[in-house]
Amino acid sequence: MQKASPMPGKVDTGKQLKPELTEEDIQKQIKETLARLGPAGKSKASKYRRLKREAVSQQMQQDQEKIEEGKKVIQVTEFVTANEWQR
Repeated sequence: MQKASPMPGKVDTGKQLKPELTEEDIQKQIKETLARLGPAGKSKASKYRRLKREAVSQQMQQDQEKIEEGKKVIQVTEFVTANEWQR
C-alpha cells in the first residue's frame, strides 16, 4: 500500500534503512559473485587467438623442415651423371 505524499500526484517511496551487513554477509556475497563469474571460462576471442598462434607455429615448423630437406638436394645447372660427378 502506498503512503500519501505531501505533494499530490507523487508517490512517497519512503526511505527504508538497509540492515547493516556483517563481515560474514559480505564474504558470502563475494563468494556468490565469484561463483557466477568463474565458470564462464575464457572468451572465444582468446581461444581463436591461441588456435591461430598454434597454426602459425605449426606452419613455420613445416616450412623449416622443408628447408632442411632442401639442403640435402644438390642443384646443378646442367645434367651430370653420378660417374662424372665422382671425378
